Amino acid sequence: MPMHLLHMLGLSALPVCITDLADIEKVARLQSAGMVTATLPKWRESCRAVWATVHSITPRGHKALGRFKQAEAANASSL
Repeated sequence: MPMHLLHMLGLSALPVCITDLADIEKVARLQSAGMVTATLPKWRESCRAVWATVHSITPRGHKALGRFKQAEAANASSL
């Protein structure tokens, strides 16, 4: 799961536009997992939109962020 992107979205003022193709794929995975609401590009042969818009982080996404932050803190304290 692209947790780093979810973390970065959690620090951002939403909605936010994502233009990097790899990050658009991550947004699609986050949306499939029910962690964000987003508008994804419609891929067509003749025209390719190159952005996705993340509208919000869902309660499931916020819950996952809490676990991510706990794991991050545990890793930092073990150094």
